[in-house]
Amino acid sequence: MRETQVSLQLPQSTTPRARRLDAWNQPAKLLNQHQVRSYAKYVDELQEVLADGLRGGPPDLIISRIDDALNRGPAERLRELVGRPALRRSGAFFSGPVLAASVAAQVAPSLNKTSVIYDPACGGGDLLISCAQQIANRLSPRLASAQLARCIAGRDVHGEFIEVSKLRLKLLVLRKLLVAKSGSRFVGSLDFPMLSVGSGLADFEPIRNATHIVLNPPFISTTAPPDCAWRSGRVNSAALFLETCIKESQPGTRIVALLPEVLRSGSSYDRWRSMVLGAYSIDRVEVIGRFSSHADVDVFIWAGTKRRAKAVPRRSPTTRSPSASKLSVGRFFTVRVGPVVDYRSPRTGPDRRYLHARNADAWAEIRRIGSRRRWNGALVNPPFVVVRRTSRPGKLARAEASLVTSGLPVAVENHLIVLEPRRGSLRQCRHLMRILGNPRTDRWLDRQIRCRHLTTAALKSLPWWDLVSPKRVPRGR
Repeated sequence: MRETQVSLQLPQSTTPRARRLDAWNQPAKLLNQHQVRSYAKYVDELQEVLADGLRGGPPDLIISRIDDALNRGPAERLRELVGRPALRRSGAFFSGPVLAASVAAQVAPSLNKTSVIYDPACGGGDLLISCAQQIANRLSPRLASAQLARCIAGRDVHGEFIEVSKLRLKLLVLRKLLVAKSGSRFVGSLDFPMLSVGSGLADFEPIRNATHIVLNPPFISTTAPPDCAWRSGRVNSAALFLETCIKESQPGTRIVALLPEVLRSGSSYDRWRSMVLGAYSIDRVEVIGRFSSHADVDVFIWAGTKRRAKAVPRRSPTTRSPSASKLSVGRFFTVRVGPVVDYRSPRTGPDRRYLHARNADAWAEIRRIGSRRRWNGALVNPPFVVVRRTSRPGKLARAEASLVTSGLPVAVENHLIVLEPRRGSLRQCRHLMRILGNPRTDRWLDRQIRCRHLTTAALKSLPWWDLVSPKRVPRGR
């Protein structure tokens, strides 16, 4: 989820990390050139606003039009001109003023006159605009314009997005001049030479020259490049962007990234997090929630600094809670995903009782299972608890559970997470059901994991609350 996507056919590089361009440059999923050229209409609109301001149009009207261009205007026009279906397929959504302001707030305290702020996937420039406002507020209009030209850098593969970013920066300076009632003619010749067309994954020089890096990278799924040390197969492209920025930046570089929740709490990114935390000292984790009303994905902000010496942090800020108790569910239960993949697992072997998401009634104590299937793999011996993997943040009863007390072994579908008591205790299973049904657990899970699916790691680390009365009591059937 980000501000633009790669669709240019760039020359293939011989360096390993630059070759990852070929791994995720998938035209079927990205904005094509025709779709992006339609956004050139908005470039013309911004040029008209700038020209009217330089001609001395009504200041109040010009300032109002500039405010629209500096806030939600670019994203709204992108949806109108390119269309939501294409944006959803490519993940091309701009950050917006609220999220951009949250990123800029993590950059502002360390900015000075020698700072260079770089966005490797700048899109319409939302993140750069918010950072530029932090600088412009400290300086006079003319000093601000000169400073911004020296310290704002960005790359995007779409020239139309780069033009929008440059025009918005000019309008930011123009607005400051209009409010101060200063001369504004020089704004027309103002340039931002460090904003140019290119790929943030292939052009390492601006990363190495930056003192601050801000990014809202693409969130689309892609194939891991051959040199990827932490995973093979499909990966989230945001992980590749942050990895590149961390590896290529200089020690001491401030890096603030807006990222999808799966990178913070997904168990499949454990090795990626270990790699990142070995080189990136994180001092702020801000869980945001849903990206926007137009992009249904939860996001968070990581703010930190490239380490000066390689060191492994004592704990990860991604999966630990300061309020967690010493005892956790993993102390009393083994936690794993159900082994049966119904559409793929062969229907061979003995006829077994079969528990799946459709017949595992929520908050029920299941004594008899009617569904059956042939299965020659691992079985689960009752009593045990199952939790539905699908779980939306903010939902009442995120860990929707069932208690299975059927006497014979059961085949369990992979859409359910199985929690087996280490000592086979039905009493512990019933206490776990009370824990899972308690609102305290809902709040804890919302803080820990805002993915649409629960993970075994999250349930293992769930505190073993000492509860007096349950919120939801299992019922027999």
